[in-house]
Amino acid sequence: MSSVVEPSGITSQIWQRLLKQSDTNADNRLSKDELDALKTSYQGEVDIDQLIRSFDVDGDQSLSSSELPSSPLDVEMLGPLLDWQEYGKADAATRAEDDKRVIDALFQRADVDRDGFLSRDEMEAEKTLRRTRWLEGKATDDDPVYMIRLGADQDRLGPEDFLTGRRIPLDALKVIPPEEIPADVRAAIQKVTEEWQNSPDYQKPLTAEEHRQQAITDVLNTPLTATYMARLLSQLSVAAARMDPFQSKGNGTLA
Repeated sequence: MSSVVEPSGITSQIWQRLLKQSDTNADNRLSKDELDALKTSYQGEVDIDQLIRSFDVDGDQSLSSSELPSSPLDVEMLGPLLDWQEYGKADAATRAEDDKRVIDALFQRADVDRDGFLSRDEMEAEKTLRRTRWLEGKATDDDPVYMIRLGADQDRLGPEDFLTGRRIPLDALKVIPPEEIPADVRAAIQKVTEEWQNSPDYQKPLTAEEHRQQAITDVLNTPLTATYMARLLSQLSVAAARMDPFQSKGNGTLA
């Protein structure tokens, strides 16, 4: 496991890996040509001139290591239009419309080659960026949960293969206090728990901090595939569009 990484350093390390892999002339900068090469697999709209205009502090028409973001981008997602309470009360048509908007947003940002389907590579990039969002403290209860239907072709997922879920706040769940559980049931639960913990197959669960550090390690070791790099470039593009005083079409929502 890697050494402890502060949340603010995760995004910075990802950008440094991107620069190292894409910096073909080893000058520790991303030129316009190198940035253009990054977007070859991405069919969405990325304005490289706008990227340079927004982030090029020293005016050398390239992005240096220090000019790439060192803190989390202001990422955002199109979450459910209805919160969990409204969703539970809504009629079937309203729920279907809400689900469609959420799934459409997923394809808008994740379908790198714009073929109308999500490949394994595109799904892995989406998962990595969603995990990064969580590690950076950007995830919210409004973020949708995606589920894939049983039997779906994992190499070619279409919109109809997805279901969406809603996070339910813990305080909304009806949890039975331990003292209200019948004594015989509590004793049976305790016996099963002790037997499992004493079995040779038992593995002590990770603490919350150990789980976070493992997630950070996984994110930082994620291979920089062409699809993943295209997604990172699209994030940078949307951030640039917000910073740029000139009007731009932008690129859609971020992961």
